[in-house]
Amino acid sequence: MGKINEYSAISRPINVSDMLFIADASASNEIKSITFANLHSTAYVRGAQTGSALSLQDGDGDTAIYIKDGGNVGVGTVTPDYKLDIEASASTSSVRIFANAVNGYPNLQFENDVQKWSIYGSHGLIGDGFDIYDATQGKHRLFINTSGSVGLGTTGPTQRLHLKTGTPQILVEGSSYSVYLASDSSSGPGLGALNNLHIQHGHGGISSRSTYFYYDTTSGQVTPLMVDSANRRVGMGTNSPSAPLHIEGTGDLLLLNTTTGVSNIKFGYYGYWVNQGTYFAIGESSSVSASTHLQINKSNGFLSIGGTLGTFTFPLEIKNAKVTTTKLNSTNTSKGASNSGAAYIYLEGSGAATADSAIIFGNATTSPNSCRWMCGQFWHSTENYFGIEFLGDAAIAGNNPDNADLNDGTLNNTTVYISQKGGITSQNTALAFGHIKGRAAGTPTTTIIGSYNITNSATIDASGVLTVSFTKDLTSTNYTVIATGYIADTDIPLIGRASTKGTNTCAITFRKTTDGTVVTLLDDDVEMDFVIYGGFGTSATGAITKLDP
Repeated sequence: MGKINEYSAISRPINVSDMLFIADASASNEIKSITFANLHSTAYVRGAQTGSALSLQDGDGDTAIYIKDGGNVGVGTVTPDYKLDIEASASTSSVRIFANAVNGYPNLQFENDVQKWSIYGSHGLIGDGFDIYDATQGKHRLFINTSGSVGLGTTGPTQRLHLKTGTPQILVEGSSYSVYLASDSSSGPGLGALNNLHIQHGHGGISSRSTYFYYDTTSGQVTPLMVDSANRRVGMGTNSPSAPLHIEGTGDLLLLNTTTGVSNIKFGYYGYWVNQGTYFAIGESSSVSASTHLQINKSNGFLSIGGTLGTFTFPLEIKNAKVTTTKLNSTNTSKGASNSGAAYIYLEGSGAATADSAIIFGNATTSPNSCRWMCGQFWHSTENYFGIEFLGDAAIAGNNPDNADLNDGTLNNTTVYISQKGGITSQNTALAFGHIKGRAAGTPTTTIIGSYNITNSATIDASGVLTVSFTKDLTSTNYTVIATGYIADTDIPLIGRASTKGTNTCAITFRKTTDGTVVTLLDDDVEMDFVIYGGFGTSATGAITKLDP
């Protein structure tokens, strides 16, 4: 075709029919041509020589795309180290994959011989969220919606982090110990591991709003909550729990609170401690009933068994109860081993030294006074007594046991009383009794046998008079003497009457029942018995003669 010795620059746009001349660099040095119209239909574009690269440059000579020998492609770099290497001199650079169709889902795919993954930058079919999709298994592994919530195993996260799988588990793994948050179909979510779990606000004494869950084998730092996984124990304020729940500290150690209604503590299958507001109720059900629950007043510690719910009038109130067996055990062995397991009930007052201590028995249906009997200890003058008092004759003020008295100030008014010095006194109890045998003439005294409240000796005389002296004086002379006797050698019965009554002595004269004559007591064959009973004076409402304190 010849040779071109001169050329000039193109001054106008190139037409498709224009020709491009290319010199043959071989020995022929021929000039060959090709049109711009069919330039794009060439099979390939090859580098200048074997081992060289191919590049595209802009008009300023800056390389835009560089294909390195071996196939690495560089965009903005002439030294691509990877199959696609993009560099930019600016502080920010972007790669854009744009799908302008409605609900488009531009994506990148990654695949090897067994696994295929797809990353959807904006998945138009799932709310335009970011999606990492396991194309091999056909599952969405990670999804971020447009609100920033992250789903693991779900494309519809409802929380900032929403984990949804068959058995979800979160593992925080350390070099020696790990913390798990796991859940399964049977046991539900929970923290667990093989070592002691500590939960603390501001770990290591740091003042912060952070809460830490961590494992520690040291015992120097006591944390607010520690879970001993090996022994299934929880420690609060201790790193060595010795029970399923072990709490140590001072002040209020446990607070159970409910915003409405009542709060309960359940023990096993049957047993509740119920918080009823002003009082506690203990029973086998959380439904509180007066007939089934023990009640404890919070403000004063009063106890009620069977009483009206929430009503506490006395320190201990028992109603509608039947005690079939009461067994109180003591380890007192002061009287020997046989006394071990002795039983007793102890009532102790906290008032004055002379205050009463008593038990009152009553019946709610009895009128006018539901308080029927009272027994206990009381003081009169300088002596202590145990008394039994009948309270049912007249109504007590307010029908209130607090207004009941064992003794109204007059000792003889107490139904039954026992002095600390000995002796029991009541309306139907003998004040004194004894058995006496006569003596031979010239012996004016005789010994009393089997006696009560009588001195050991008594005086006798030939005129049939027996004079006895009381160990404890009587309160008055309003008493009755019943005396009988027997003369053994003649088989004659005797009868006696009080010839002289005193508060410290009593003279009894004995007569034969056959003719009423006085019998001499100076005879060994004579035996006598007597009983003295106390009673009212001139009416049935006065004081009763009893032992004088």
